[in-house]
Amino acid sequence: MSCGIATELSFDICSSEIESGELVPVLDGWHRSPWQMTLAMSRRVEDVPQIADFARWFAEREREDNPKRCRPMFDRLMQTFQKA
Repeated sequence: MSCGIATELSFDICSSEIESGELVPVLDGWHRSPWQMTLAMSRRVEDVPQIADFARWFAEREREDNPKRCRPMFDRLMQTFQKA
C-alpha cells in the first residue's frame, strides 16, 4: 500500500478507488476550482475564418457543456466521501 496526497487526479482515473474506499479525502470539504480550458492556435491560422469560427463555437460549447459533464460525477463522488 502506498500513501500520498494528490490534488489533480482526474475522476476518470480514480473513481473506482474512491468508491471502494482506497482513496479518501484528507482535507474534508476542500476542492480545487474548476479547470479553465485553453484553445490555442497558430498565428498562421488565426485569420482563417473557418478556424476562428470553430474556435469561438468550441469555446462557447465547452463553457456550457463542461459543467454538465463534470458536475454529476463530482456530486456522485462527494456522496461517496460523505458515506465514508
